[in-house]
Amino acid sequence: MGDDTLTKSALLSALVRTLPYVEQMTDIDMESHETAIYFTWRGYRFRVTTSAGVEEVDGGFLVGSNPAILLQALLRFGRLNG
Repeated sequence: MGDDTLTKSALLSALVRTLPYVEQMTDIDMESHETAIYFTWRGYRFRVTTSAGVEEVDGGFLVGSNPAILLQALLRFGRLNG
């Protein structure tokens, strides 16, 4: 994998280190997509790719919502400072 790509395990570790209120992270699905993790956090469903792309899952659609943008910024900040 390239420098900009994480394994799913490393991605999950980054999420656990980065997210506030990580205990509210539920419904973690690491199996249904080859390069993404799906999970619910504080009432929002997210898809995070191994290249740290983040989208909100809304009714089956992927949306670049404000919560997704903030989560992506947190992940990138965490990777730079982790």
